[in-house]
Amino acid sequence: MKFKFSRLPTNPTPAFPNQRSYLMPLIPVRLCRKGNSGRYFDFKAVLDSGAHVSIFPAQFGEIIDLKIKNDRIQPIYGIGGQSIETYLHEVIIEIGGWPFEAIVCFTYN
Repeated sequence: MKFKFSRLPTNPTPAFPNQRSYLMPLIPVRLCRKGNSGRYFDFKAVLDSGAHVSIFPAQFGEIIDLKIKNDRIQPIYGIGGQSIETYLHEVIIEIGGWPFEAIVCFTYN
């Protein structure tokens, strides 16, 4: 699969005083509730092929009728050892017309 980079606006910075936009590898994604309730949410996301887990805002899961807070809590640690609380859910993700099942994390942080 190949996707075009998206050009996004930005404000100039001291390091890049002439920069007005930048390119991001945003890809179209469809998120569906497993069991196909008919609810789905289309959005663009940054794909990190080296990531161990996918993390989405909790609001994305709420759109497809997931009850986000559950007993499958998974802390995710970032730079400096800080953690965010996430909740694991089984969903269907569709990329480039190809659906697949995945366990993803949703967070309110």
